[in-house]
Amino acid sequence: MSTTVLLSIHALCSSDDALLARELRVASIRSQCAVVRTLLDEVDRLSPSSMTQEAMSAQLADELARLGRCILEAAAARSHGQRAV
Repeated sequence: MSTTVLLSIHALCSSDDALLARELRVASIRSQCAVVRTLLDEVDRLSPSSMTQEAMSAQLADELARLGRCILEAAAARSHGQRAV
């Protein structure tokens, strides 16, 4: 699975490190969403009696937890940044 990160020209040309950090966090969340979406598609495709569905479901739970952590970290960073302004 490709995890290409595309940042805006504005962020890449800016001297604002906070802007670049925000865009990297959002890119991380988008990448994790793609992983979760792929796993959900695979779980849907597998038959209910398949043993691989159990393993896939466990991986899905791990990936959803990772996605949740990414979202919480981004929200905390955004909240911290708003208080500093």
